[in-house]
Amino acid sequence: MAEVSTLMTQAQKNGLISWIHENARKIFAITVQCRLEVTYLVLCMLHFQQCGFKDTRLPVGNPRPPDKMSQPPVPPEYFHEDIWSRSMMYDFYDKQWKYLAPVFTPNQYNYNLSPACILPFTSRSGQPKAGPFGTVHRVKIHNFWDQTPEQVPSRENIEQATKQLRGLADALHHLHEFDIEDSDRAELREKSNSDPSSVPAVRVNDSLTPTPDSSRRGRNRVNDEHNEVGDYANVADEGSIRHGDLKPENILRFSGQIQGLGVLKIADMSLAKRHSFATQMESSKMGTRFDAVRYEAPEAVTNAHGARSRLCDIWSMGCITLEFVIWILYGNDELINFNNQVDLLDVVRTKLLVVDLPPNRPPSTTGFHGLAPPGPDGEKKLQRATAAQLRDALHEILAKLKGWELLVDNRIPEKLATQQGFQALSHQSPVRARLCKRCLMLDFWLGGFGFNDKILDLQERSTICDFCKMLYEVCMEKGEDQADIVRFTRNQSTLILANSEGLPAFSIFRSPQLKPPFEVQIGLPELPVAGSDIFFEIIKLWLEDCVANHPLYQIVAQDRFPTRVIDIGTLDNPQLRLLETSEEGISCRDYIALTHPWGDPEKSPPYSTMRKDPSGAGREIENFKKSIPHEQLPQTFKDAVFCTRALKIRYLWIDSLCIIQGEDGDFNEEAKYMEDVFSGAYCVLAASRATNRHDGFLGPRLHRTYVTFQRGSEMPFYMCRSVDNFSQDVIEGSLNRRGWVLQERALARRTVYFTENQTYFECGNGVRCETMAKMHNHMADFLGDPNFPDKAMRTPSRALKISYFQELYRQYSRLAFTRYEDRPFAIAGLEKRLQKAFGIEGSFSVFYDGPDGGLFHRSLLWQRGEQPEDEAVLTPIDFPIDRNIKVPSYLTGTVRDFNTAGRKRDEVRLRFDVEKPATDGQRAQCVVFAKEREGRSDRDKRHYVLLVASTQNTTEHGEKVYKRIGAGFMSGKYIALDKPGIMVKIY
Repeated sequence: MAEVSTLMTQAQKNGLISWIHENARKIFAITVQCRLEVTYLVLCMLHFQQCGFKDTRLPVGNPRPPDKMSQPPVPPEYFHEDIWSRSMMYDFYDKQWKYLAPVFTPNQYNYNLSPACILPFTSRSGQPKAGPFGTVHRVKIHNFWDQTPEQVPSRENIEQATKQLRGLADALHHLHEFDIEDSDRAELREKSNSDPSSVPAVRVNDSLTPTPDSSRRGRNRVNDEHNEVGDYANVADEGSIRHGDLKPENILRFSGQIQGLGVLKIADMSLAKRHSFATQMESSKMGTRFDAVRYEAPEAVTNAHGARSRLCDIWSMGCITLEFVIWILYGNDELINFNNQVDLLDVVRTKLLVVDLPPNRPPSTTGFHGLAPPGPDGEKKLQRATAAQLRDALHEILAKLKGWELLVDNRIPEKLATQQGFQALSHQSPVRARLCKRCLMLDFWLGGFGFNDKILDLQERSTICDFCKMLYEVCMEKGEDQADIVRFTRNQSTLILANSEGLPAFSIFRSPQLKPPFEVQIGLPELPVAGSDIFFEIIKLWLEDCVANHPLYQIVAQDRFPTRVIDIGTLDNPQLRLLETSEEGISCRDYIALTHPWGDPEKSPPYSTMRKDPSGAGREIENFKKSIPHEQLPQTFKDAVFCTRALKIRYLWIDSLCIIQGEDGDFNEEAKYMEDVFSGAYCVLAASRATNRHDGFLGPRLHRTYVTFQRGSEMPFYMCRSVDNFSQDVIEGSLNRRGWVLQERALARRTVYFTENQTYFECGNGVRCETMAKMHNHMADFLGDPNFPDKAMRTPSRALKISYFQELYRQYSRLAFTRYEDRPFAIAGLEKRLQKAFGIEGSFSVFYDGPDGGLFHRSLLWQRGEQPEDEAVLTPIDFPIDRNIKVPSYLTGTVRDFNTAGRKRDEVRLRFDVEKPATDGQRAQCVVFAKEREGRSDRDKRHYVLLVASTQNTTEHGEKVYKRIGAGFMSGKYIALDKPGIMVKIY
């Protein structure tokens, strides 16, 4: 070794060490195990370096191949004959397998492995299964070699899975109750054409297709002895059908019809039985495979010799649904989290995997046993659901996933009634509702209350009954057919139109004095006048409740108070002036911030603070520090002042008045502190109903329809058309399409939204409505977190955290700006929070978390949205010179050619910044930023690329200038990776 060291310079030693570390760590370890002397070990590694023998060239072939079909022998150029004998080469060949255990990934199905390869299996479970083509073992892969990513449930995955399960339940219901009218068949066919994901998913086994010789009243029987079902489309008069063999293998997935999960259909009707005949399977004539036993109901054992009912299928659906849940979650940790958010597991526990059958359901044949008697003292026992009940339960889950759940919470209305008297929550209208005899007899307080109605009957009674009129109007709005029969059911304090999506049809509110047998929301059928005393008492109670009961959402003492606030004075001494907080003392640190739309500045110049007002109107900072003329304020600003005084807060912050506007203003400096302004505010007032600063937000609200029910001397309750729609009124409203509002909502501790329908209050504990209802979203977006992004960072999955990051920017890219150059600043506060949470640095939406972090590459490889509402052209931001904004001007990368001709599906996905990019006649090229880490060769790995094109410009040093034109990914085989590429600057 001394001789070798003498011959090598320090730079050569360092170079060899670096080469081994980067290219030949496995080869070095194998060579060490071959027990070469140290001098020969160094010489071998030098020789390997010169020959280009890297880890990627492993495995080497057997130097003593047992047959001609083995791998080619060890390449002689790698193993110098002066060092390596044939036995030593075989020793290298034998020891290499310890370092070449394959890594299994979900992206690769076939693995061509040597028989000598050591497989990373830690255990075998069960007996091997032998077949005509070989033997299959079930094994467990060691976690280190299993690169299958941890799957976490997303809103889309859960919604798709639940939707498909609902389709299967609907299909099973139609199979069990096979008496569909012709009009229903036509509706199903029409539904199939319009929405394949919601089709009742029954598929007849191909072996049961009718033949030309079919007869017997239009039916084809495959096995008459066992009453097998053939072409059951014509047997509506022959009773219902039990499937008899439901299991995952008999549910087919059709992936080509819609995106995502696809469409699931029940298949293999070979064991189906018509329920009007004896339905006992005779195992001696047609048995069930052993792998289906696990899906059989317990009565298959407890009632082995009796007939089986359709509820056997429900038990099987319970097993399938449970496996669906596990499939969604892919792990026990997320199973616990999922169980706290949605109700699929509860459906399985209380409706499907239940031994007891309903006592009021008739047996399928005489002699059937096993119906459950009532419990002791008439106690209601859990009983297995029917297919229709399963379908309805899954439908309720879908409604929760898609929208907001209405919760019963009477703390606020009870406080209001105590402070203001019961009359504050009592309806004062002297007009009694007109009710028909049927509606007078409805008992809404019955457990499981619901009723059916023909729409034609509702239409007829609508002329004499106010409630029937409301029911009929709801059916027409939901697009129900006049000939349909509809069902309404009560769920807590709402009335729901069965099988409809979106809001509940009605909200049920009671008077404070009425005491029904279960919790019903105390609420207001008619909203108070906006700006009235009772109106502000409700808002005060919301704010006081959050301050007193939600410690996690309290305002942390800010080191920096806003630079300026508007001092509105007191009730005894009202004033209006701009206050420089660094120059004057403040009486308290509570202030209210206003978020509002600016409107079109060309149609209506903004009312703002200037250093020198060029219009001569005197809107200058020195004047406003003395007094702001109240009569000159736009209506939205006047309403904000009025609200702030009514809530007894001294200071108000409005962006256009508290930030000096114009070329010599301080917007660039103040924009850095938007995080502090909105997170430090006592609350934020959101002018959601306004379209500009002149509209105001305290105008009259839309009137809603309701019916008063009052029996005898009882206190009344109210059936009201539902108007509690936070998603439509706020999230999808015009104000929330404004770019600045995304950040303002996420950073605010508490926000009061003034909409056309009603006023809402949002904090981290959910949403409260002026009607007194409370709303909560089970899959709430992390922007509703007042401690943003604390909720998102609680997940242990880094992949999920990054997906939150990407979704934030995807949503932000769709928002509008009055001044397009504001786009980097309107999200700067959120970026500061994200950088702090991830422990990284960055600016202008570029996050640097190291070469292997993931966020850096993703922030550079952003893509234009693909939805119809997304812009087809992304306009580069051209910052005005007077704003003196400095941003990163270029990045350096290696440009390579690519050719995607002959590409296969999922191998290439490129998205251009504009649909037809102008490249000045130059071909598009790419810069590789990242690639898959493990598994396949570089040719087959997915490479994430920035798309660029050269321009006619050059730098001052004569270098060619490239510009970005898109981003995406492609397999390595389509990129010229075998060529060195060109290092360029991309502007």
